[in-house]
Amino acid sequence: MYKKLVVPVDGSKPADKALDHAMHLTKTISVNNSFGKIEIIIISVIPDLPATLGFESPRKSRRTGEVISYSEYINEMYELKRSNTINLLSARKKKYESHRTGDNNFIIRVEVLVSQGNSVSDTIIKFANKEKA
Repeated sequence: MYKKLVVPVDGSKPADKALDHAMHLTKTISVNNSFGKIEIIIISVIPDLPATLGFESPRKSRRTGEVISYSEYINEMYELKRSNTINLLSARKKKYESHRTGDNNFIIRVEVLVSQGNSVSDTIIKFANKEKA
């Protein structure tokens, strides 16, 4: 029986539909579950931004408008993407927690991952294996 479900979300309608299905599946399983709580892990993967070595032209900061180095720009983009992704996942978590009707047999957790040289799909698989999901 399922104890953990990993659901990758990217903000698209198909991803939201998959999350709806996972929540429905979890509610169905939790009715007859004698194994304890089921954990739903909503994840999103931020792909690596390509670093073009030798092309370190200065960039304009999206936050301050000041000219910054390319590496500072990349770090700023990761922070912005991570913040936006956390907001997206938190909204999904809140949506499903607010629809909970007396069913406390599942936990919803959110995770934001950076692919770090791997493909997005490999990052998801690696995470699911680590979680034993």
